[in-house]
Amino acid sequence: MIGHLNDSQYDIINTANSSVLDKSLGRPSTRDDILFIMYGVLVPLVVFFGYVGNVMTVVVLQKKTMKPITSIYLQALVFSDIAFITCAFIALSMPILLATCLDPDIGLNVFNTRGYIAINFFLMTSLLCNEYILVLVSIDRYVCVCHSQKHTQIFSRTKVILSIIGVVCFSAIYNIPRIVAVKIEVSPCSNTSASVTCYSVLMTEFGESFLYQKVYAVWIYAVVNFVIPLMVIVNLNIPIVRKLWRKQIKCKRLGMRRNSAKDHVTLVLILIMAIFALIQTLGFINQVYYTYSLEDSHSTTYLVDVVNVLYVINSSINFIIYIAIGEKFRTTFSQLVQARCIKKTGQ
Repeated sequence: MIGHLNDSQYDIINTANSSVLDKSLGRPSTRDDILFIMYGVLVPLVVFFGYVGNVMTVVVLQKKTMKPITSIYLQALVFSDIAFITCAFIALSMPILLATCLDPDIGLNVFNTRGYIAINFFLMTSLLCNEYILVLVSIDRYVCVCHSQKHTQIFSRTKVILSIIGVVCFSAIYNIPRIVAVKIEVSPCSNTSASVTCYSVLMTEFGESFLYQKVYAVWIYAVVNFVIPLMVIVNLNIPIVRKLWRKQIKCKRLGMRRNSAKDHVTLVLILIMAIFALIQTLGFINQVYYTYSLEDSHSTTYLVDVVNVLYVINSSINFIIYIAIGEKFRTTFSQLVQARCIKKTGQ
């Protein structure tokens, strides 16, 4: 979840990508190598790794080795991860790669600006979807662990699907103001001899208004993207951990060493949400730090870059947690790999 990609996204992305342009024009910058390594090398590698892992996760979840409700939520979470890392790669890596490998104007003044409205909208929509699907997962795990007798009454396949659709619709509607807040206009290219048409992103009258700049871009953004998800996830997962801890102590007293499959799934999701909460907290600190007059600080910019990379990593490594902790997932995953290896050997 990209922490800095709020309504100041264009300024910050240009701050990150402008070093590539400066370098190509003979103006050295101390950020050049660091930014290229982070966005031009590290992020593409992490995204590729995330694609492989998330696709394999979807295949395993399709085997229906766990309860349908949990499987639906996990598949929704995986697809939101795939959507997010795709948008993050397009927003963060593509401009720098195109500027470095082809031409700075193509990367920064054509691709990065011409496609900004669509890229920003889908990126922020996938980010919000990912966050609130985790909120739904937290609610599901809380009811399942702490009020198990009510779980089947509250959750059904239809309700779960409708709740996920509701999150997608809410995320899309919430981000519509980002579309009308900016406009794309033709502008001079940095290279006067360029053969391409260059563009720039400008704020519309609505985008420059107090309603958008302060109310929507700062306060509503902070509440919807940070405060609500963090509060719900933290407050629901604390009693879940307490319940599992008491259960573990009781199992030890009775001589039972192994947790149930339901507990394994819950532990997996708790770890995923704990990592999310940590990175989301860093994103919130970054947002506050940037908002209050420190946007020209190099330390702020580097914090932005670090948080961005952490968000991409977070959406790319969940399958490792599934394998490490989820016994049923690990078993199914191992069987799937063995079956494919045997099939290839037989051929």
